[in-house]
Amino acid sequence: MVVNSAGFLVGIVALFNLAQLPSVVVICLMAALGVVVGRKFPPVGFFILGFLYASLHTFIQRTQTLPEAVFGVEIEATGYVSGLPEHDGARLRFVFNLQTLQPSDSDKPVTLGHSAVRLNWYGPNTPELQSGDKLRLLVKLRQPGGFLNPGGFDYERWLFQQRIVATGYVRTKNWTDAELFLASGPGQGLAALRNQLRDKLLRATHGLQNQGLLLALAVGDRSLIDREQWQRFIATGTNHLLAISGLHISLVASFVGFLASACWRYIWLLQKTTRRNCGLYAATLAAFVYAAMAGFSLPTQRALLMFAVLAVFSLIRRHHHRVTALAWALIAVVLIDPLTVMSPGLWMSFSAVAILYLVFAFAPKANWGAKFGYALRGHLLITLGLYPLTILFFQQASVVAPVANFFAVPVVGLFVTPLVFACTILAALSPVVARIPLLLADWVLQAVDQLLAALADLPLALIRFDGATVFSLCLLLVAALLLVLPVFWKLRVLVVILTLPLFFPRFAEIPEGGYSVTFLDVGQGTAVVVRTRSHVLLYDTGPQFSASFSAADAVIIPYLASQGISHIDTLLISHNDRDHSGGVEEILAGFSVSEVLSSAALAQLPDRQVSTCVAGQNWQWDSVRFDMLHPAATDRGSKNDLSCVLLVSTPGQIRTLLPGDIEAYGEQQLLSRRALPDVDVLMVPHHGSNTSSTLPFIASVKPEYVVYTTGFNNRYGFPRRKVQARYSAAGAAAFNVAIDGATEFSVADDEPITFMRYRRENRRIWRRQEPDVFQGAATLY
Repeated sequence: MVVNSAGFLVGIVALFNLAQLPSVVVICLMAALGVVVGRKFPPVGFFILGFLYASLHTFIQRTQTLPEAVFGVEIEATGYVSGLPEHDGARLRFVFNLQTLQPSDSDKPVTLGHSAVRLNWYGPNTPELQSGDKLRLLVKLRQPGGFLNPGGFDYERWLFQQRIVATGYVRTKNWTDAELFLASGPGQGLAALRNQLRDKLLRATHGLQNQGLLLALAVGDRSLIDREQWQRFIATGTNHLLAISGLHISLVASFVGFLASACWRYIWLLQKTTRRNCGLYAATLAAFVYAAMAGFSLPTQRALLMFAVLAVFSLIRRHHHRVTALAWALIAVVLIDPLTVMSPGLWMSFSAVAILYLVFAFAPKANWGAKFGYALRGHLLITLGLYPLTILFFQQASVVAPVANFFAVPVVGLFVTPLVFACTILAALSPVVARIPLLLADWVLQAVDQLLAALADLPLALIRFDGATVFSLCLLLVAALLLVLPVFWKLRVLVVILTLPLFFPRFAEIPEGGYSVTFLDVGQGTAVVVRTRSHVLLYDTGPQFSASFSAADAVIIPYLASQGISHIDTLLISHNDRDHSGGVEEILAGFSVSEVLSSAALAQLPDRQVSTCVAGQNWQWDSVRFDMLHPAATDRGSKNDLSCVLLVSTPGQIRTLLPGDIEAYGEQQLLSRRALPDVDVLMVPHHGSNTSSTLPFIASVKPEYVVYTTGFNNRYGFPRRKVQARYSAAGAAAFNVAIDGATEFSVADDEPITFMRYRRENRRIWRRQEPDVFQGAATLY
């Protein structure tokens, strides 16, 4: 069964790593092959079965997508709120299950299934929405998508896994309109009950220092955990404690099961069954209730199914090996939702249980002192054994995690979590009464948080392992197995040797006199990384989306880390617009920066020395020349027209031009000074607006390649059709980060220019396929 389960799981994983769904012919051939081969070689048959099952599931999900006509236009939508709405400053974010859509040019609404979309509602006076509220809204939707860059979070994958078919924002201006609320949410289903429970907990925990942590442990709502506190949990490897998952559900279930067993002989109703079964029934019920309180999120679904399978095996007294029971639980989880294989949590949780089974398989049966020693050993080995997966999924690992988890897991798991669970049930009856034990939980969490803060502040508490290869991770996995399995102790000396390749990653080297230029996908904005053999220049830092979210955090910092970059020689901000300088503070906080250049003072950096970029400045790094072409000291104009214009050249004059947001006036100033040479790679000025890229400018630079730095389906309609046509007529090959994802050019005198388009190089069935058209006009390649 274990091998067959593995085959089924690998088949599902194989499907989700394809660039596109297989054709009907391929599906039929695989089905026939499974029938023929599956009898003699069951693992192969289960592999094909898993592949076909995931294909069918994905095909059904694809049929629930919205028609193209509803994207990018204002449209009236009716539906109901799902899950817990989240407030983030002046933004309300929530999942909206669509029921009907009515375009503005149509008299009849289109009736839909319950397609889920993720909406943002901006403004200081957004309504207090609750789960189950039925609304009529004016919305603007876009295809599900996200930034796509090396090292960055794959938002499209997350949306696909959550079955979100579109994203967008609310256009309704007056939410007090009587037609907005079609029906009130309370009393309509589990989500509404969960929302009411959260409201009561908010009252019960009002003013407590760790209100966000208490809500996370009670109902899975992490929206009130501040960023600094969240980073502490990540740095100490204890962030798993903040998600209601297998650990929490198993501990709460065990606690309730123990209480039920202890009360069995005193309550006649419980004696209708055996003491053992009474504990199992109570534990299973508690696991179900706790999962419901968390909204049956994916981690809780996995944990509940795993617990239920193991409980059934125990109830029917089937004495299968524990690994066999775990295999059945795994099959149950992926049958319910094959998309769960895309979640790191699946692999982490099942691996943790498997490690525990391996450890306790050799535990003594009588000596309690030895059992306690094995328990401590199991705790340590889970942390160490999960390092390969942690590095694989998150490219980082906490060195202090064994110590942090040593005290945090017992305290939070054995004391705080059961207490919060009981208080949550109590809060449904009386928030005032529930507040008293919650004060105790808050005090304990304060002590835990202070200890975690001390550990997080230690040098090298969190180490990044960017550049880790498949080979080095495989060696690390072997090292983890040597620690977990009961092997001869001298073999464990190999652990140190096996982990060494991880600390000496190999990154692509740039030759002397060559450079690479990477245009990052940051939405409607600009961020460009120029690298020579031993130096780094960052041109612009992308947009700031909200007080807590910027392109620097989401894209630039993960990308630089993935390339092994910890120091920036020059940070060049072309001009002080929000879409070009939004993440400057985050970059300066996360990296050592030798020099900051800009065309004007940066209000975000009152205490930082910022040098002014002036035409005529130049320097050389590794035989690569950097020339500032604009603005001249006497130039006047708008912020856009005073953008820093940088020219990067090899010794053989292979050139890249980064002109910022200069418009026609700025281009004319450059032309009048005869400052524009022929270039090979051009970042199109001002994202391809009609106010830039004049014909004289294009004729002067004669680009071979042009790159548009725009957001997908942006509201400005960039790049404009006329601009695209001008570059096409000039014979330039065009790239757009909104379509191609991060785009990198590698330049060297003795080799032709090569380029990499990250989206095309990393096609997956869950990602938006690069279209043949962009904004209604041909994308020019």
